[in-house]
Amino acid sequence: MERLHDGRGSVVCLIGEAGLGKSSLLNQMHAEWDKIAGDDAPWIESRGVSYDTSRPYGLFSQRMLQVAGVSDSDSVATARAKVAEAPTIFPPEVQSKVVNAISLLLAFEQEVDGQKVRDELHDACNSLWLAVATHSPTVIVMDDLHWADPASADLMVDLFPLLEDVPLLMLCSFRPGAAVPCLAG
Repeated sequence: MERLHDGRGSVVCLIGEAGLGKSSLLNQMHAEWDKIAGDDAPWIESRGVSYDTSRPYGLFSQRMLQVAGVSDSDSVATARAKVAEAPTIFPPEVQSKVVNAISLLLAFEQEVDGQKVRDELHDACNSLWLAVATHSPTVIVMDDLHWADPASADLMVDLFPLLEDVPLLMLCSFRPGAAVPCLAG
């Protein structure tokens, strides 16, 4: 985390059996990050959940929907309104990419081209994390990555080149022996 505070990105994997203390370690790391970088330094968490393993981009859509303030109980009309009024905390070109990607994730358009969704979501996530980490050293926690769907794993790997350019730390937590798509091959 000190390397991150000095401007160098990296990936750290926490691998351990269920109940071993990965979450406790992440909480300790969060407290340490607050000491090193201050309360305003971004610490962004996404968690894999068992029911999202077959939903493409479940790990990332969870976080993007939170950014827009959309909850699972929102109607399509409410979700559309929230996405249209998404927080303007990013530069305008990033904001429009994120809003468009969220709209595609929620399938506001009747016919959605899978490659278009992939390309736009990858572009939006890269732009989003580049903007955030350019502003301040940033930690992205991907907890319970063993529950990640293959599309989320692909997107996560696509973000790795950002680590060479900006202070971005990706903390990945998962169980050993789990079929983690991004570690295959």
